[in-house]
Amino acid sequence: MSKFSPGTRLCKILFSRAVSCAYPGCPEPLCEEHRAHLSVNVDIAHIRGEEPGGPRFDPTFPDVNDETNLILLCKKHHKYVDDYPADYPTDELLGWKQDQVRKSRSHGLGEVQVEAIVKILTTPRAEVEAIGLIAVRGRAEVVTGPVRDLPKITFLSDQPEQCYLGVRVRNTGPIGFGVDSAGFEVDSGEGVLTRYDFPQVDYPGRPSGRVEPHGSDVWRADPLTFGAAWSPHMHMGRQGYVMLRFRAFAFLGSGLRVDGPWEDGIHLPFWEDHVTQARLEEIAELGRRMRNKRAS
Repeated sequence: MSKFSPGTRLCKILFSRAVSCAYPGCPEPLCEEHRAHLSVNVDIAHIRGEEPGGPRFDPTFPDVNDETNLILLCKKHHKYVDDYPADYPTDELLGWKQDQVRKSRSHGLGEVQVEAIVKILTTPRAEVEAIGLIAVRGRAEVVTGPVRDLPKITFLSDQPEQCYLGVRVRNTGPIGFGVDSAGFEVDSGEGVLTRYDFPQVDYPGRPSGRVEPHGSDVWRADPLTFGAAWSPHMHMGRQGYVMLRFRAFAFLGSGLRVDGPWEDGIHLPFWEDHVTQARLEEIAELGRRMRNKRAS
């Protein structure tokens, strides 16, 4: 999987010297506007592969990420040339690049479009979601699914070894990024939001802290550890707060925070079977009245 992340300068050079996919006869434009949104239709592809064993890798070429070794191809033709490198030799792709640059001299993209493309290609994009994980005794894999489905998962023979709360971080953009932290944020009502960062401890399958394009990784926490952080005010405790709803979050290495959708607190694995979301809301209301009474 590519770890290449183009910078602003490189993106400006490439996209100011092209108008469409470099594959001969392909009319796919570099970008398209739709309903006030700009979408990039091409990939920044390597002519000579990035690593040994990659398409057209050349150990004598000094810098595979130099502009001279990069070409803009639509996603379909990018896949063609990398899946069948013997049919698309280096010299042929270098010729395509020359033609791509030559064609752009008369009608290249405008400065505003290039700036917009650069922003798209250099800004990390991610999606996060709260999930549940079950490690099964005697198996190497971990079963994952929505947190709400954890109680519904059954096994015919093997028994669960450990259940976890998890945050899945999925890279939906063209560049890789680091993840500084991930966890759950809980809403206890009345604007009371509390963040819980999943502990950074060693465990099998621990994420590397970096997510590459089209990839994903999962951060996990023990439900008991998470619950212990809430023991002072869970279950109608002294403060009268309950977990009304929660969501996953992640802080990317760029400083960007990404939040998942809010989910009802009843889906967290702490409640007895007879407890409902409506009951949690009743408890929260009782707690609010209690605090107001104390304050008056």
